[in-house]
Amino acid sequence: MTPSPELLESVPEERLSSLRIVVVQGPYFPVPPLLNSGVEKMWYGLAREFRRRGCSVTQISRRFGDLPEKGLDAGVQHVRLPSRDAPRSAAFYRAYDAIYSFRALRALPEDANIVITNCTWLPLLMRGRQARRLYVHVARYPKGQMRLYRHAARLQAVSTAVSKAIEREIPELTDRIVAIPPYTTNAEGGAGLGEPTERREKLVLYLGRIHPEKGVHLLLDAFIRFAPSDWNLQISGSHETRQGGGGEAYLARLKLAASREPSRIAFTGSVPAAELNRQYRLAALLVYPSLAEFGESFGVVPLEAMACGCPAVVSDLACFRDYLIPGHNGYVFNHRSADPAESLGRELRSALADPVGRSRIAEAGIRTSRHYSLQSVATLYLNDFFRVIRRGPA
Repeated sequence: MTPSPELLESVPEERLSSLRIVVVQGPYFPVPPLLNSGVEKMWYGLAREFRRRGCSVTQISRRFGDLPEKGLDAGVQHVRLPSRDAPRSAAFYRAYDAIYSFRALRALPEDANIVITNCTWLPLLMRGRQARRLYVHVARYPKGQMRLYRHAARLQAVSTAVSKAIEREIPELTDRIVAIPPYTTNAEGGAGLGEPTERREKLVLYLGRIHPEKGVHLLLDAFIRFAPSDWNLQISGSHETRQGGGGEAYLARLKLAASREPSRIAFTGSVPAAELNRQYRLAALLVYPSLAEFGESFGVVPLEAMACGCPAVVSDLACFRDYLIPGHNGYVFNHRSADPAESLGRELRSALADPVGRSRIAEAGIRTSRHYSLQSVATLYLNDFFRVIRRGPA
């Protein structure tokens, strides 16, 4: 992903103090991101970075546990509204989003000049003069709803693939669409990278939600069939439905398959955010075999691994092409083949047998990741906010 030149320019500090930003998170995950939810984690970090640069920032999120209804965190004003965990029913999911969005609308500060949200209903409620400040964050592939957001000042996608999908829905509004990627918390590179990949323990890592769309079953099949016997596989992440996992039945299916190689395959459950980098630094290779053609919108995990010197194997989804070039800074397998486990297995076996190649690819991955630091991505957003403000009413 190559941002336009105007988004790369640094914003003068004296202008940032005039920027009043509100981030309205979705109704189902708390902020701080106590449940490791990706979008909430990203905007929590960005909000703090915007405030550090002098902007006024308010973050609206769900009420959760002992978190105060109102309060300051690193200078960011937090407002927490009543909500609940995501229900299984799609109808109730949308209904609770609507109720939460009405509450968020009433809580919006009047003086905000940018309102960022990933809620489904809030953009529909912000009409007229309010639409001038509406900045819709599109973290997933659209499913027809973009036509309902024509009045928004900006439709911001997390990848080139998602921005093109938005353009297909509303081709007449391409000037309001922009692609700005997520950041990685470890993307500065160079510090605490761990051992070079060729000297790491013989460990393959999967880290992410334990869900069928993530292709974890495919990885198990490929590893058992193709990985050398002196290599181990670690599968880390949550299977719980409240955290986006596939539930107990899917985990049981995976463990049954893994029982063929019980000494080489381990399930570790959720990994605390503070432990993520240590996991990446231990593994010689990360495999992220997502099958979600229209669910995987960017894929932060492979980029996080690359930042820690752990080369990544990914499926051939369009979203990964923004940052991963096969044979240069990563590996790609054909998940659409007649036998995708075989395609993954051959790529896996080739990577594991070539420590020199892994080292070269790991070094290229570290260089790539530096373009996705919090500071770099925050600058892209701040420049775009001023572009939106300058343009005026939609």
